[in-house]
Amino acid sequence: MRLRFPVRSQRIGTGLILAGAYVWMGLNVWFGPTASPPQPTWFPSPPQSEQGLPREKEHFPRSNYRTFTTDRGPGRIRDTNVVWVQRPKLRYPVGPVDANALDSLDVLEWGVSPYSVAAFFRARHTWRGFVSPDQLPNSASIWPIDWTFGSLPPPRVLQTLSKEELGRHPLIGWERAATYHRYRSRIRPVRTWGELRALPGWEEVDETLLRKYFVLSRKDSLSLHP
Repeated sequence: MRLRFPVRSQRIGTGLILAGAYVWMGLNVWFGPTASPPQPTWFPSPPQSEQGLPREKEHFPRSNYRTFTTDRGPGRIRDTNVVWVQRPKLRYPVGPVDANALDSLDVLEWGVSPYSVAAFFRARHTWRGFVSPDQLPNSASIWPIDWTFGSLPPPRVLQTLSKEELGRHPLIGWERAATYHRYRSRIRPVRTWGELRALPGWEEVDETLLRKYFVLSRKDSLSLHP
């Protein structure tokens, strides 16, 4: 006669068996031996000196050629992974250099890194020309060059520039550009420099430096450049 237990009793029994197994495994781990794991036999032991101390690792210079042996005898081929490109020496000009008329090819002939050259011309494009050494990027400010600053491009008209064009200029920034655009679109275009400096945030801008890059209206632009 085959005995049949209820399903609930079967589940309880299975749970007790699993709980007992987990308890037994935990006790075996907790009270078992704490022997250190075996060391791998394939790991080589460090070389020892006569005094029993580990010797310093010897570094041999890697050759530019890789040797091999074939049926015809030993040979060698050039390892392209160890081809060293000699960088040209830095040769800065002795005389003064115009920062606004400098060409990228001239800078590369000095031996300057292309990243520094790209940073220099990126900053000059953002400023629309330099007027002082403080505007140079950090990579170019350390060049031992006597900088001169020539003529700048014609000043741009503030009334005709969009908010994005004004915000990209380092003198203005996005907050001042938003303030100027809001005043220009809701009230009227700015007529005088005093009215411009009365806007929030514009009183901190150097007006002398700002006048070299911008004019207020087309009338001022025509009077400066007939």
